[in-house]
Amino acid sequence: MRILLIATIIAAAIAPCYSKDCSACKCTSYPVSSDCTSCCPAAKGKVNFASPGEIGVDVGGASQKFIVSDDTVINGELKKGEFATVIYNKQTRVAGSIEVTSKKEKKDKTDKKD
Repeated sequence: MRILLIATIIAAAIAPCYSKDCSACKCTSYPVSSDCTSCCPAAKGKVNFASPGEIGVDVGGASQKFIVSDDTVINGELKKGEFATVIYNKQTRVAGSIEVTSKKEKKDKTDKKD
């Protein structure tokens, strides 16, 4: 009985975290509105495939797929091997914005002391 009670309390505490409605969040650029902060994460990595309706990005060694819609804002040429930052709706996996760069962004090393 105690286990059931504890499980119910935990479920009730966690439920609000996952029930946020992100359907109104467009996730097209940062910063997003305060209502959409938890709905619009960014994924950064190497593009492993790109098609008219979908993109795959290697993020931390795992491939993530995102939907590319007619409303997705794409800056740069979206193709395999390029690096991209994808701002997306975490519930729908629709990319709101994709920023493409030809190289992985690295820290500027011009400040090195000789």
